[in-house]
This record gives sequence, C-alpha cells and structure tokens, in this order.
Amino acid sequence: MNLSSAKKGILNFFSVNEKYLSGAFARRTALFFAFLGLLGFIIALYLTVEHYRGLSVNCIVLSGCDKVLSSSYSEMFGVPLALIGSIYYFFIFSASLFFLFGHSKKFLMAALLVTPVGFLASLWFVILQFFIINSICFYCMVSAFLSTTLFLAAGFVLFKLKSKAGKNL
Repeated sequence: MNLSSAKKGILNFFSVNEKYLSGAFARRTALFFAFLGLLGFIIALYLTVEHYRGLSVNCIVLSGCDKVLSSSYSEMFGVPLALIGSIYYFFIFSASLFFLFGHSKKFLMAALLVTPVGFLASLWFVILQFFIINSICFYCMVSAFLSTTLFLAAGFVLFKLKSKAGKNL
C-alpha cells in the first residue's frame, strides 16, 4: 500500500453522504457532542481565564497543573493553548446545537470531521506532560479524555454512516 492509496482511503472514509445523517441516531450523536463540547469548553475557558488573570489553577486530584500550565509548552505564538481548546470545544458545542435546531446536517458533519484535530493535539499534549514536562495536569487530562471520546465517537458514527450508505447502493 503506497501513500497515495492510503490518502485516498482516508478521504473516501470521510466522504460520507450527509443524507444519511438524520433521525434519532443523529440527534443522540449531536446531543452527546454538545454535552462533551460544553464540558470541554467550561474546562478550557476556566484555564484560559486563570491564565490571563495570572492566577494559579487549583488542581483537584494531581499536583502538576501549575508546572504544566506555566511551562513554555502552554502557549503557541503567545496564545494560551487553553484558549485554542476553548475555541475547539465551542465549535463542537455550537455546531452540534445548530444541527439540533434544524439548520443543516453540515454542522454535525463538521463537528464529526474536526475531532481528529482535537485528538492529535491532545495526544501531543499528553506526551509532553508525561515525557518532557514530567508533570500531569488534571484538567488537561480531562480535556484529553473528552477529545479522545469525541474522536472515537465520531469514528463510530462515520463508520456507521459509511456502512448505511453501502447498504443503500
């Protein structure tokens, strides 16, 4: 298998006809995404606000939040990663709500297709925490769990839509 055929296979997997994105399954998916998106947004917003206030974060379970959140890896081009996470989770939340309130199936599809970005970013941040910073941030790990759950759920939904589309050919 060469790189070109792998790329075509991935693009083919993500090219799902959105007409199959309807009914109770799609509504439950959107509600689940909206809920996780809201949770992630609240956590990332809290970290963003505390960053700009210059205050330390109260770490609930672990004691490494301050070390992680004040490290050089906590910002990209002067922008706190928590702010980027807030935007990501707000997008998931709002796109899911737009779908639920009947605007377009494209919104839910966009929420599904953006999840690999959050997953890969979270994977990188977890690697940084464990192997480079040598400290663990509880809030960051919850965010990583949420983005991984969103990614896995999106993969399941896209796989189900693909199989549904295949049956109707």
